[in-house]
Amino acid sequence: MKLVTDTLGNVSNMIKDSGSILEPLNNLLQHPLIIFPVLVMLQGTQGGRGVALVPEKIANLANTPVTRMIMLSLVGFAATGNLALAVAGAFAFAVILYLLRSSEEKDAAPMF
Repeated sequence: MKLVTDTLGNVSNMIKDSGSILEPLNNLLQHPLIIFPVLVMLQGTQGGRGVALVPEKIANLANTPVTRMIMLSLVGFAATGNLALAVAGAFAFAVILYLLRSSEEKDAAPMF
């Protein structure tokens, strides 16, 4: 155990000592116009891969159109910070998905 704490202490000291090297990277990552869009894109593309087994109660939430609309609106709100714009964007997204579907796809999933 002492070896682990000593190693972690050494790594921590090395990071503190190299603060001048990491400072530009730290400033870059703290900029809200850089890190937040990257996090949203990563969540959108990789979000479901982090959880191996989703509880059934949560998985069933995705089966209702109301819940899906709320989730789309929340994603839009995270991206814009404007609730009205987020809700309008979610509805527009759902309409566009519906219009782009073929007849077979509409029969398989009538809602978005």
